[in-house]
Amino acid sequence: MKQLDDILTEVNKLVSDLEVKKLGLIQDRSEILEGLSVANYWLANHRDFYKKKWEIAYSNCSEKSHVSKERFADNQVPELYTIRHVMGAIKLLIDSLRTSISANKNG
Repeated sequence: MKQLDDILTEVNKLVSDLEVKKLGLIQDRSEILEGLSVANYWLANHRDFYKKKWEIAYSNCSEKSHVSKERFADNQVPELYTIRHVMGAIKLLIDSLRTSISANKNG
């Protein structure tokens, strides 16, 4: 599995590239779309891995309340929070890229 830091670095690079690309360059935008899709795949693998770690931390917590256990697990496995939010942002970027590519092909 690809390292989480490497994936996040790649996502940042792709977003930076997207900022400077002209809207009408379909090939460039398609390559960025592909890169983000691959990164999203790798993040999904990491999300599953860290979710299992989170569940272990939750079940090993000595607190009684659900909220306290969640807070404990969140503190023990902060990567899960990061991955979920990055994946949400990637989903929005992928949707936006698909729309702009489609519009430029038809326009």
